[in-house]
Amino acid sequence: DGQPGILSYGSQSTYILPNPKFTPGSKRAAFIYMADRWQPNTPNFGLYVWLPLFVDEQDGRVTVPWLDAWTLENATAPR
Repeated sequence: DGQPGILSYGSQSTYILPNPKFTPGSKRAAFIYMADRWQPNTPNFGLYVWLPLFVDEQDGRVTVPWLDAWTLENATAPR
């Protein structure tokens, strides 16, 4: 519907960081989606969103699942 942030959890991407714990052939996330939520009416002016980012090797589809908590070691592909 064109609503901003609907596919990015209300955030805007800042950087895509290669996951230093990724090894080729593993199901671990190859990248980390780094973003912020700009909220000028809050004392901090924003919040940060860091989530695992997966790229399907078959079709190139990018997936960024929401996880309340995760680590570089346990962020594995949702499939």
